[in-house]
Amino acid sequence: MLSLGFGNQLLAQDLSKIDSLRQQLAHMEKHTGFSANDTTYLLTLNRLAGSLRYFDHEEFRLVIDKSIQLNEKHNYTKGLMYAFTHLADYYADEGDPRAMGNYMRAAELCQNERDTEHLIDIQNLMATEYSNKGQYDKAMDYYLKNQELCINSDDIGRQSINQGNMALVYCDLKDYKRGIDLLTKAIALSSGNKDPYGEAVYLANRAWAYAEIDTFKKALLDINLALEYFEQRKLMDWVAYAYAVKGQIYVGMEKHSWALHWLKQSEAQYAKINDKRAELGAYNTMAQAYLGLGELDMANTYGDRSYQMALNLDYASGILQASKTMAKIKRETGDFESALDYHLLMTKISDSLSNFENRNMLLVEKTKMNRDREKEEALLEKEHALARQKYINYAILALGLVLLVILWMYRKGVSDQGKLIKKLNKKTRELKRNEEELMTINSTKDKLFSIIGHDLRSPIAALQDLLKLFKEGDIPEKDLLDYIPKLHKDVDHIWFTLNNLLSWSRSQMNGATTSPKEIDLGELASENINFLSEIAENKEIGFVNQLPKDTMAWADADHINVVFRNLFSNALKFTKAGGTITAGIESFENYWKISVADTGVGMDEATQEKIFQKEHTYTTYGTNNEKGTGLGLSLCKDMIQKNKGSIWVESEIGVGSTFYFMVPKSRMQLQKAI
Repeated sequence: MLSLGFGNQLLAQDLSKIDSLRQQLAHMEKHTGFSANDTTYLLTLNRLAGSLRYFDHEEFRLVIDKSIQLNEKHNYTKGLMYAFTHLADYYADEGDPRAMGNYMRAAELCQNERDTEHLIDIQNLMATEYSNKGQYDKAMDYYLKNQELCINSDDIGRQSINQGNMALVYCDLKDYKRGIDLLTKAIALSSGNKDPYGEAVYLANRAWAYAEIDTFKKALLDINLALEYFEQRKLMDWVAYAYAVKGQIYVGMEKHSWALHWLKQSEAQYAKINDKRAELGAYNTMAQAYLGLGELDMANTYGDRSYQMALNLDYASGILQASKTMAKIKRETGDFESALDYHLLMTKISDSLSNFENRNMLLVEKTKMNRDREKEEALLEKEHALARQKYINYAILALGLVLLVILWMYRKGVSDQGKLIKKLNKKTRELKRNEEELMTINSTKDKLFSIIGHDLRSPIAALQDLLKLFKEGDIPEKDLLDYIPKLHKDVDHIWFTLNNLLSWSRSQMNGATTSPKEIDLGELASENINFLSEIAENKEIGFVNQLPKDTMAWADADHINVVFRNLFSNALKFTKAGGTITAGIESFENYWKISVADTGVGMDEATQEKIFQKEHTYTTYGTNNEKGTGLGLSLCKDMIQKNKGSIWVESEIGVGSTFYFMVPKSRMQLQKAI
């Protein structure tokens, strides 16, 4: 998992960017009247140093030393701050302890200049370095400080980066749930801030986290989105990382040939840059892929390479993963003595890291508690300051009361003309309300006649014509059986439409009641799936019911039955052959959250806004030209709301739709909701 630094997008540029910066510097130096204290020249020098960080260490040291010397000579604080930061980044890549000292020098310059933005940037890098060294409590302390600075300065971009890097701490400590939650927040912040680079980075890191907990479908979706952006922008260090993550996902899915395809591309990219920690992880995954394919020599080569690199970097987590892989390889080759040695090393490091991680998790939580206590103390001080304004507030209140008395006296003296205007306004409002009710009634009438005239009349007329032909002998009795499936389908459509129409008409009646009782959601779902199973079989669509029996809720059984029937029918209507419809459930404290997900055609945002509207019916043809009334989803919304629940949809065109609704678990919860 890679952290995101402020400005990493510049560092990830390709070699053509480096050549361009060299040319810019050469052009400035040859220009008449050139001066080395030109801030543009000094900043360009720093940009070149930052770009060389991954590609040419020798030239990097020459450029960064020159930058520090010139910036100190000309007392250019901003340039010196950037130079110390780039030097610290270089030392951090090499695992050199001098990294932190240079970060601190850069941070001190920012504080002296009251440069909050760059202070946040550097503290983020310091936190990342502490995290890499396993000092997670210190890392979290800096991230929490940064979080307050970001919120106070309303800096959404830096806030998203801070959230994303805090996620790395939790993932390093194996708390993937909190890590994924923070990464999801960072993705949302970046998306809202129109920052596609940050969004891609957090997607890549979330893909890695999902892979660690075997959630491969979500991992593939995230890494493909991230990789598309990295490749378009030629961000080669992130491209290499994304290839490695994709390989890791396929290894987890036991698709070792596919994994090897992506891992070889990752290896080719890492050969061009210097990121040893990420590179050794890719080699370890390659060893696992070759092991899965039975190519033991290649597995041993890459596994040993990863192991040696981890030893050279004194990278405990890398040694653990490599020794685990090597133990498997040696066991497969029959070298049981070496396998045992690697296994013992793995066990030793695993126990050590486990104790280390537990200790660090406690330190992280302690750091959060200390930060919360400091915030509470600051809030208490603020409350004391507000208390000192008590008498002023009383004076303002007294003045307000005087003004209210004056206003009351003025209102009391309003003329009869004013009272008449009020009466006229009241009558006008009543007339307008009556007009709106009449329009609603008229709309209901039109809607009713439209359904009767089209959705009911057409299939009934077809049935009537068929029976007439049979009665008059135009259709032989033996041929009538050929029409039975069509008749069955039309009758089912008529029954479904009439049932929806009846439910809808009851919901429109004043005084219509809801009769909640204890119901079994799993049983209702199963009944409706069985009812629609023939349609599903005809369209070759599979049903997956994840609602267990005896899942009890407090609601009107008829209402929930209508909801299930309409949601399942709607999913069948818009899912192509070979698709799947899944009924799922999630438990909350007082409510059940039920989902009906399909792999159908999906909806755009405009359609999602229309489908639940009561004022207008909205319907389209299904994948087999099925026609609906447009009542179903608005009826579902009405039924769910009458049972103190809520309903909504999430959809993506070409992927499918998921409808969610919530109902109370028990009568007590329903009374609380009321």
